[in-house]
Amino acid sequence: MQRALALVLSALMTTAACSGPKFSAGDATAGSSAGGLDSTSAGMAGKSGAPAMSQGGQAGSGGSSADAGETSSSAAGESAMAGAAGASGELDCTALGGHEFAGHCYVDATTKSVIFADAVAQCAELANEAGRAGHLLVLDSVEEQAFVLSQFLSEYTDISDAWLGLTCDSTHYPEFTSCYCINCDASQRGEKRAAWAWVDGTKADFGWTGQNPDGEGRCSAFAYNPVNTTWGWVDRNCSKATHQLAGYPAHDYRTICELE
Repeated sequence: MQRALALVLSALMTTAACSGPKFSAGDATAGSSAGGLDSTSAGMAGKSGAPAMSQGGQAGSGGSSADAGETSSSAAGESAMAGAAGASGELDCTALGGHEFAGHCYVDATTKSVIFADAVAQCAELANEAGRAGHLLVLDSVEEQAFVLSQFLSEYTDISDAWLGLTCDSTHYPEFTSCYCINCDASQRGEKRAAWAWVDGTKADFGWTGQNPDGEGRCSAFAYNPVNTTWGWVDRNCSKATHQLAGYPAHDYRTICELE
């Protein structure tokens, strides 16, 4: 009887010793090697603010600390964007890094020189993220054009032009010759310019320069001409990401988006 009691007491003491507080990865502090953490995983946890990762590669919730860090960073970015939004969920122009003119917000979204279709897509993506209607740059007044030039392009005279949301659509004008003329009079040139349409339905055609459109392509750009040192609208090849004028450095294209 006494031997049996002694065995029970021994078992109870062993159970109590093994049932103390358990160490979890989330309890580790950055840089600690305690609890089975190596210095690399602990350091990552300290930089990301995520739970420390055990040697087995599992964070407290089953994901890696790197994944947790990305999630935390993404959430912080979304929180910042949400904080910059108004009551309607739209981001204001300042939050987008843009400039306002006549109630519209203009943002230089250039990351690299791209073809026309990519510029259109980039502005559509920006508008969607901002919760606003928007599109590639449209110029419908001399004043607006002067604003865009002073805010975004004056320093790029020798190296960059800007895509415009102005095209000669092949659906409506399947014959390319409908989009341009060469060695034609003002009346004929006016007819060709009338074939060009802005993405928002604007009818302006005041900005064409020289003999343009002259057959370069179905897309257009706001460009600097080093020969006559003026800025104006020119027709351009939609599928080229740069424009080379003989005897001059190649010009890149900037992507300027207009949000309503």
